[in-house]
Amino acid sequence: MAFKVDMSSKNLLVPNSVSKILPFCPATTAVLCQEPVVPDSKLVGGICKDKRLAWVVSGSFLEIVRTATGQRQACWRFGAMLPDNNLLINCVSEFKLGSSSFFLVGIETSTGSGMVCLFDHGRSKVIRSISIKYAVTSMEPISSELILGDQLQLFCGIVAVGTREGHVYLIDLCLDEADFTSNEVCSSSLLVITARTHDLDSKRRNCLLAKEHVCLEIGDESHKKTTFQYRKSDSSIMTALASGGVFVSSLKYIPQTCTLAVGFNFGCFQLWRLDGPVLEYSSKYEDDLSPVSHFAYQEPENDPRNYNYLWVANSPIQADNSMEMPASLWLFQLAYGEKEWLHDYGFYLYKEFQSCGPRYEYDLTAEPFNQLNSSCYGSRVTSCHTIGDDQCSPLRALQPEQDNDCSKSIEEEDRHAADLSICVFVWESPSSDPAEQTRGFMGVFDINRWYHAQMPTTLRPSEEACSYFAFYSMAHAMEAAYPDAFLHAYVPASSLSRFCPAVVHEQHFYPSSLAFEVLCLLESGCMQVRCLGSQRQVLQDMMRVGPQCLLQPLVVYERCQASHLLRNQCDVGSSDCSTVS
Repeated sequence: MAFKVDMSSKNLLVPNSVSKILPFCPATTAVLCQEPVVPDSKLVGGICKDKRLAWVVSGSFLEIVRTATGQRQACWRFGAMLPDNNLLINCVSEFKLGSSSFFLVGIETSTGSGMVCLFDHGRSKVIRSISIKYAVTSMEPISSELILGDQLQLFCGIVAVGTREGHVYLIDLCLDEADFTSNEVCSSSLLVITARTHDLDSKRRNCLLAKEHVCLEIGDESHKKTTFQYRKSDSSIMTALASGGVFVSSLKYIPQTCTLAVGFNFGCFQLWRLDGPVLEYSSKYEDDLSPVSHFAYQEPENDPRNYNYLWVANSPIQADNSMEMPASLWLFQLAYGEKEWLHDYGFYLYKEFQSCGPRYEYDLTAEPFNQLNSSCYGSRVTSCHTIGDDQCSPLRALQPEQDNDCSKSIEEEDRHAADLSICVFVWESPSSDPAEQTRGFMGVFDINRWYHAQMPTTLRPSEEACSYFAFYSMAHAMEAAYPDAFLHAYVPASSLSRFCPAVVHEQHFYPSSLAFEVLCLLESGCMQVRCLGSQRQVLQDMMRVGPQCLLQPLVVYERCQASHLLRNQCDVGSSDCSTVS
């Protein structure tokens, strides 16, 4: 009987099924197969949170495709109207406005300057184009404007932009002005302000008349001529670096803390609270760290203390071809003095920042359960996200005729924030043998089970069945995709389900018991990967083989017992367990 096991490690789970590649349409494929302007440059891509659309970038070309059909939704070649044949797209981010979605595109021109473009995929048209002094390297939309500082509440449509030389801007897209349009040829300029700027309301009105955008720079005191000064929260200088070698590699807005996490290519990160803005934390500087490539936010369930958690991934960025060092994950614990329930947003707002420190470390290697003796020569994070992170939306509004007592009781009942307990990591690691294919893995981390395991600081070498971290081998998926590389992987919250048998065992709450689907974006198409979890996988294998599985009853018994599908002898025998031999 052929059960689903990975022969490279008895502890690794494998997906139940891997679909065939759904190819992109010929027009998209022709664009992506063109010779890149920059030699050895890679395709980069991402999947939107509603999983209906995905984007792929090749040089200055942006292709937006429908994941269900592979058909082209929109396309654009940036720089064609300038003309600038050496223009590069460095980053793309989905931007939601009500029920509509757009794409923010970060650009580096041939002169080293940058642009931020707002692209309407419904019309295949650039509707905002903003020139920036420095090349754009990272972007992140800012939502929940009402909990931001007074200055930012005047903005309408905010995007955080990171650039070369380590600058971070909060740009007003002026979406309250319907007739305010611009394009690559007639790009708008910026008025840069700081937290010390006064009379912003009148300045913004003057900018609108002049077709300009206002932007608030955070951390402007870190830039001194040709030096970037990496500072602590008390403004003291931790280290000074040459500006030309610094860039912002990752940005993450966390509405639950009103915080912008800023990651740099030298491996450190900062936390900026945006109701100031105020620098609340800077991570320790160390030499030879990989860039901060991803952030992910998690909240435990029913923690009486005001704690939440931030994953920080140090990894080669997506466009980098080298994988010289193993990527690593760090889980930081953030402590706050109090939290306030925001009924209109459906989450707790944490206030009075107290501390931040690392609580868990994990190296992403080719041997997930063997951290100490791994022969990994390097790795790269393909995807890092919290399942359900996009579910923070306003709850239903109370009716005006409801009295105060009724309103309070309903609000108490509605205090159910999105479940942010499950985080997914996908990474690739090259084999020590150059002739072998790059190996891929997926980890599923449950922070509630980590709490239950007494919050260990790392994966224990002897831990054969980890209660809070499940690992999948993506070998079959990578073989099916070959020679394509994985650009992105995304687990929709709607696909996640727990194993709920009639008789529940503790192991049934492990992340290894979760069933879910993974949408994978490849260089030439999309692929669906289905994971059933350990218990459902055993049952599925038995159904697939049929009665012939009884030819090997010991194998069936051992697999069912290992997955705790069988009751203990004490449960079905005598109440006196000592009588059971």
